Amino acid sequence: MAGAGVRSVQRISSTRVFARTAPHLLPALDRGVHRLTRGKVLLSARMLPGVILTSTGARSGLSRRTPLACLPEGGGRSWLLVGSNFGRPGHPAWTHNLLAHPIASVNWRGRVERQIRIFRLEALPAGPGATDTRPPSPEGD
Repeated sequence: MAGAGVRSVQRISSTRVFARTAPHLLPALDRGVHRLTRGKVLLSARMLPGVILTSTGARSGLSRRTPLACLPEGGGRSWLLVGSNFGRPGHPAWTHNLLAHPIASVNWRGRVERQIRIFRLEALPAGPGATDTRPPSPEGD
């Protein structure tokens, strides 16, 4: 039965309607459910590992919460985040925010948010939106 569920998600996610609506609908739905469950549920994490990234707006300076798929490393002590923008051209706003303000926080699996420092990975062929998150060192490098 799980195979049928995966196939259904694949079929739906490959439609033009999904491509137009998902970038707007899914993050808002994820943020709302995450807030209502006090950080215990992240809907998108049911399909892929995910974090809630809290960054500072590049222009506004306001706190911005963004649900993101991630690749956890080191047992959840660091994460690879890719600014794919749902496969659309251009960079998502959160990558611009991180380049302007590289200190952010992450909520991983409903655990208390902790501060992290963002590092841009230049050597990967993933493109200019690729970032790597690691906890800040005590020296602040």
